[in-house]
Amino acid sequence: KDSVPAVAVEGHTDGVPLRGGIYRDNWGLSAARAAAVASYLQDRAGFDPLKLQAVGYGPNRPLVPNDTPEHMALNRRVDLVFLSQYPKQ
Repeated sequence: KDSVPAVAVEGHTDGVPLRGGIYRDNWGLSAARAAAVASYLQDRAGFDPLKLQAVGYGPNRPLVPNDTPEHMALNRRVDLVFLSQYPKQ
């Protein structure tokens, strides 16, 4: 963690619109996923919060088409991107 300049935590969802629940849409859900992982990295793994950024992409960056339940599950994820420099403040 000390040798990593910064980490972008990217939340993603499948393409199925949400029905009910606490999140209004997939964008909000993906942002909450990213924020939860960033909080974990800060609180449990000791990452400097100034080296973390959380971003939600909703269904806009799928790994695979949302054409099967298995593919949709792959698209519901959080990616960690290790950056070579600090995020802009």
